[in-house]
Amino acid sequence: MKEESDMEEKEYLQTLGEQILNPHARTHVLEEIQEHIDEQMQDYIDTGMSPDAAEKEAVRQMGDPVAAGRELNRIHRPRFPGVLF
Repeated sequence: MKEESDMEEKEYLQTLGEQILNPHARTHVLEEIQEHIDEQMQDYIDTGMSPDAAEKEAVRQMGDPVAAGRELNRIHRPRFPGVLF
């Protein structure tokens, strides 16, 4: 796997999403993370950074996609109704 500094947005989101088992949570988390990366990229572009450099920096700032995805998976585990058990 590439280091975060070399990752593109699509690869980052795919790696992050692979860690989140709940499909409903995965969809919402990935949409939110993508929006955040896109906003950060635009901020960098607005200050004169090239689009490619802006994308790489925005992704780098998100941190390790595996660690982040595992933590998000822990938070967004499907909840089973206790009455079934």
